[in-house]
Amino acid sequence: MGTAARQKVLGSSVKKSVYHGIGKNAPVRRTKNAVLVLTGAALDHPGHTGRAAMASPRFAGLVMTVAADRTVVMMITTSRDGTTLAYDQLGEGPPVIVVLGVFNEREAGLPLAEALADHFTVYVYDRRGRGGSGEVAVPFRIADEVDDLKAMIEVAGGEAAVFGYSSGGLLALKALLAGARITRLALYEPPYQNENPSPADHPGHLTELVTQGRREEAVEYFQLKIIGMPPHMVEQAKNAPFWRRLEALAPSSVYDALLVTDRELPDQLAGLRPPPTLVLDGAASPDRLRGMVGALGTAVDGAHVVALDGQTHTIDPEVTGPIVRAFLAG
Repeated sequence: MGTAARQKVLGSSVKKSVYHGIGKNAPVRRTKNAVLVLTGAALDHPGHTGRAAMASPRFAGLVMTVAADRTVVMMITTSRDGTTLAYDQLGEGPPVIVVLGVFNEREAGLPLAEALADHFTVYVYDRRGRGGSGEVAVPFRIADEVDDLKAMIEVAGGEAAVFGYSSGGLLALKALLAGARITRLALYEPPYQNENPSPADHPGHLTELVTQGRREEAVEYFQLKIIGMPPHMVEQAKNAPFWRRLEALAPSSVYDALLVTDRELPDQLAGLRPPPTLVLDGAASPDRLRGMVGALGTAVDGAHVVALDGQTHTIDPEVTGPIVRAFLAG
């Protein structure tokens, strides 16, 4: 573990995990005995040197899910540009880093991490601008998020397997192309565009919205124009309890827009010599997304594509966990 990392034990030995799946806009189901509420006062833990970086309105009052019968350790490390990265660590064994998608904070990755933790040391981190990590940096650059993932790999010992969910999978590929030491790569439905992306400047428009403080419009734009959600579903989501949380995460969505519309990635993948790669596809996902997954499976040399019967873009750890675990074990 790098010297920049600082340890803080959050909780242990609780009865059950209560978050099911990793899905865009999916609410977190919680029970009283299976969560730990971390308030601003809780950051006053003596010896926690990363306190100042984490004492932000986004972090205060954050509810974290604690994995079943395990100690979840929250730590802090620092990226190349000085941005702090908050992450949870659980399990024991070869290192695996979980990289999440748009509007996801690290607690969303704990159920899958729990499914892997009997055999691996799993790191789930908040991408910049989310949860306990530092704020976004303007101008927005994919390279900064690549540096963040490289910093997490250093924390894990200098090399690690990576599980990338949705746009987090595209970030993992960009890190691999930038020389990150990724030993095995598992991807769950990365929204890869092998054809020319839309001529619309999605990242530019999102940047304008978030820098003007128009966060609700930014979330709505991402869901309508980039994800392609039907308008009536977006209107329903606005009335859901989680909508305000999405607004808080809106600035970080610019990075995901950059990843999804990256025009360089298809040509870059053509010259890539990847580590063993697994690409997972929910057989019940929309045809458009399944087409993107299939295209990526073709673009990554030697990738093994597996369709999961009955699964969608929301991860079910009980289905996905054993498959990922077997692949990572080699």
